[in-house]
Amino acid sequence: MSELWYGENSKNSQNAYVISQLTINKLAKELEAVVDTEVIDGVTKNVVSDKQGLVLCASDSPLAIYYFLNGMLSVKGNK
Repeated sequence: MSELWYGENSKNSQNAYVISQLTINKLAKELEAVVDTEVIDGVTKNVVSDKQGLVLCASDSPLAIYYFLNGMLSVKGNK
């Protein structure tokens, strides 16, 4: 399982967060979304899209993708 580190660019930082790709993929599956990696303007980003290919979110921060998917899941659960 790959780990994506966020925060102060260091695995040893006390402020670093670990978000696994498995966690992100699990949230995406619950939302029936797709997470791909693309190079946009020379920067590798995670791109979240729906079934039709509409881009919902793109970020080079795994934590941002996690919060986006978690927020979408919360909204879906409140309907």
